[in-house]
Amino acid sequence: MKIGQIEELTGGKLLNRPLVSSINRSTAYLSKLTHGDLFLSNNNDEIQKAIERGAHCIVFDSQYVEICDKEIAWIRCEDISVCAMRLLRFALSESDVEFFYMKSQTLHILKSIVAHRNSFVILQDDWRRAFEQLKHINRATIITTDAQTAQTLCPDFQTIDRQQRGYVVHDTLFRSTIRVDKFVYQDLQMPPFYLAYLLEAISFCKNKEIAYEISKISYTKMFLPIFLDANLFAVAFGKSNKVAIFVQNIEDICASIEYLRFNSKATKSIVIAHHGVDAKEFDAKVIFYNLQDEILGLLKDLEFNYAFILGASSSIFEKRDKQLRLFDA
Repeated sequence: MKIGQIEELTGGKLLNRPLVSSINRSTAYLSKLTHGDLFLSNNNDEIQKAIERGAHCIVFDSQYVEICDKEIAWIRCEDISVCAMRLLRFALSESDVEFFYMKSQTLHILKSIVAHRNSFVILQDDWRRAFEQLKHINRATIITTDAQTAQTLCPDFQTIDRQQRGYVVHDTLFRSTIRVDKFVYQDLQMPPFYLAYLLEAISFCKNKEIAYEISKISYTKMFLPIFLDANLFAVAFGKSNKVAIFVQNIEDICASIEYLRFNSKATKSIVIAHHGVDAKEFDAKVIFYNLQDEILGLLKDLEFNYAFILGASSSIFEKRDKQLRLFDA
């Protein structure tokens, strides 16, 4: 590919008049770079090593990158991740690929019910991994949960046409019995407001002729309840009136609090969120943390029945338990 084409595709600006006129391939990983390649990076040390290996073009967005070899091309852009996706879009233009955008909740349910995940490709969240993942794909159904990425890679990306119908027969906040296609599925590990996401996942599977099994649905990191005793140790499901719910988005917390308001009496809900989250988003008391290690200490000092923990991992309990075992040893 010619250097002028790269400048046009990325929307960047060529900062010099290089002696080289074209590149062979593109990569975001130094370990994969060979002579004549384009290298996407903001790291000066990596860039220097890339030049030593024979890179012909450096694409970057940082103002701190040092132009140290004027024989090769230097292209600065506004956002290196967007540039990478634009290069991918060109590389995939002749490929038989289709892009689907879906919400994270739908994707996690899809992953739990399908028999084989090789029917589609889930785009990596990290732009470097995504770039390496797709640049050699010739035919695939690609799923992303990032609308901007979908728009950059494929302006006419697809969304799910939810034709599947179903309804909730019985529910609690953590379990749902539902009816889909004349069948009743009892006590699924799913909050009732996740039914819409399940129906989207089923619609996708039917459209793409992918085998699925509704009964396989299980909790994921998107919505993971852990019942706790008075000392914050995990107990069997439902065996306590105190539960920590690990959630990855504000939308699910709001839906849960709304559900509890209409379906549970005399319960106390709190939200534990990272500093920077707007407390006005929640109709509940909000406590902030800076580091995940602070969460257990906060829980010990708070009265609650439902503690919604936003953006953290349940591994904080595993880490605590491991430390206790080491201490006992």
